[in-house]
Amino acid sequence: MRLCPLGVLIALQGAATSLMSCGYAPLIVPAKDRHVTFEMQVVVPASLGPTNVRLWVPVPLAGDYQECGRLEPLASGGNPSESYDEYGNRSLYLEGSPPLRLSYAVSVRRFAATAPRRSHETGALRTSSPWLASTEEAPLDAIRKTAVFATTRTTEALSKARILFDMAVDELETSGSLGGKSGNLTAIVENGPRDAFDRCVWLTSALRSIQIPAYVEHGFRLGAVADVPLRLDGPDAWVRFEIPGMGFLPADPARAYDEPSRRNFGGLDEDRIRISRGREIRLVPPQDGPPLPRFAMPYAEQEGRPVTTGLEVRIAYRDSPLR
Repeated sequence: MRLCPLGVLIALQGAATSLMSCGYAPLIVPAKDRHVTFEMQVVVPASLGPTNVRLWVPVPLAGDYQECGRLEPLASGGNPSESYDEYGNRSLYLEGSPPLRLSYAVSVRRFAATAPRRSHETGALRTSSPWLASTEEAPLDAIRKTAVFATTRTTEALSKARILFDMAVDELETSGSLGGKSGNLTAIVENGPRDAFDRCVWLTSALRSIQIPAYVEHGFRLGAVADVPLRLDGPDAWVRFEIPGMGFLPADPARAYDEPSRRNFGGLDEDRIRISRGREIRLVPPQDGPPLPRFAMPYAEQEGRPVTTGLEVRIAYRDSPLR
């Protein structure tokens, strides 16, 4: 029997319906995504005094799993400028005498990342990657022996990364100590991680020490779907690591530690906003103070010194329908 084009379509639809009724899923599973409007507002009040203040405000960073819309900042007290640092982090810069105000609302679409079912490694990694460096706050010698010993039983980079991920989740107990700098690897090795950032610093450092490029991503976890703006808590952190022939895969050891049911090595949920990546960050234009351990919150300096109190910061989001 010869079918016309319409008949072919009807037949294919019937076959698909029959397969799905028998328990077969579609061959291509649509990626989960989430579309939100992300808002950040910073006020430098007049109470800080008339001296000149320099203000840097981070902006969500587009990438493999995140799309960002047009940025239209609003400012008073000066003219904002947009820039990118050596890691590609995006920021707005404003300078002037208080009061200063800088705000923006940007559309962000976040996609879930699916974990690979098996390794497809090919070739070798670049030994010159910037994500292999040892730094002052995270000297790789502090963790290399542990990482090498734990991963000697396998030659696959993905398997090595999985072993170190499991250690970061199962063998690192959160420390109650608040002493020392955030992100200091020596303190993390001795006392345990204090928060998500510390746990990610441990994992990225362990990966780097065995020549697997890795870096920390900074951002915010999103809660339930919101029709009205919801304020966000402090910044969160997760990890990206490179596997030859597979690119940079994500992992979130902190969420796996906090919520064992959401353990997802090599994948990532869509309920988050990425703001920046890397650590020991030098802003543009350069700040007078030392490099920042992370850049997910606004940073300001007055007379060359960091402004630690006085800034009024509001960070919120609301879910938006896709257009």
